[in-house]
Amino acid sequence: MNIIIGVSVPVDREVLRRLRLLRCLGLSWAELGFFRGLNISSSTLSTLREVIHKFGLECSIHCPYFINFCSERLNVRERSLEIVLQCLEICEVLNCELAVVHVGYYGPYGPSRCFEIVRNYFSKIINHVNERGIRAKIAIETMAKDSQFGTLDEVIKLCNEFTNYVVPCIDWAHIYVRYRGNLPFREVLHKIRESLPWLDFLHCHYTSVNDFEDYHVPVGKGPPDFKEVIDALKECNYFKRVIIVCESPLLERDAVKLLKIVRELS
Repeated sequence: MNIIIGVSVPVDREVLRRLRLLRCLGLSWAELGFFRGLNISSSTLSTLREVIHKFGLECSIHCPYFINFCSERLNVRERSLEIVLQCLEICEVLNCELAVVHVGYYGPYGPSRCFEIVRNYFSKIINHVNERGIRAKIAIETMAKDSQFGTLDEVIKLCNEFTNYVVPCIDWAHIYVRYRGNLPFREVLHKIRESLPWLDFLHCHYTSVNDFEDYHVPVGKGPPDFKEVIDALKECNYFKRVIIVCESPLLERDAVKLLKIVRELS
C-alpha cells in the first residue's frame, strides 16, 4: 500500500509559491482549495497547470464551501450544481483526479428526503461527466456536524448509486467528531471495503481537532491520533493507494510531520 501525504493549498495569491514549496518539502500531492469561489482567470489556470506539470505534482481540488444541494431555495441548489460542474471542468484543465464536495445541510428536509434530492442532482452531474468525457471523480466528504449530509453510511450509499464516478473522502477528524470517538477507524475501513469492493484507492483528510469540536488545531495538539489512523490502514491493507491531505492550521509544516510519521511506521 502506497500512502501519499498531501497538503490543502488555498487558491489565492500565494498558490504558486506554495506549490513550488511542496516538492522542496518532499510532498507530491496538492488539494487545490477553491473554498470561497471560482474567481480564477484562464491565464492563472494555465500557469497553475504548468507549475503542477513542472514539479510532477498530483492534485485534487476542493469545491467551495457554500455548496448546498439540500437548500430550501431552488436557486441555491441549481447554483451548487453549476459550481460542481465548473469544478469538474477545472479538474480536466489541471489534470486533477478528484473534486471533493461538501454536499450540504439537511435543513427542513431531513436525511432521507435530502438523500433523494442529492441523488437527483448527482444524476445530472454524471450525465454531464459522460457527455464531456470528464475523467475526474467526485469525492463526497464525511462531515462532522449532525446537521450536515455526510455520515459514513450516506457517503457509502451515494458512492454505490454512482459506482466509479463518486468515491468517498474520509475525513478522519470529522469521523472522530461526529461519532464522538466511538467509531473505530478499522470499522470505518471494514465498512468501506464491504460496501465498495470496487474501490482500490482511498482519499482522506486529516487534522487534529479541539476535543469533539470541528475546530482544527496543529497536529498532535488534539485527537484523533494519526498513528492510530496509519495503524488501521496498514492492518486492513485494503487499498493500493491512500492519499491523506493535511488540513491543519500549519499546513506544510504539519504535512511534513505526517510524512515523517508514515515513514517511521513503514
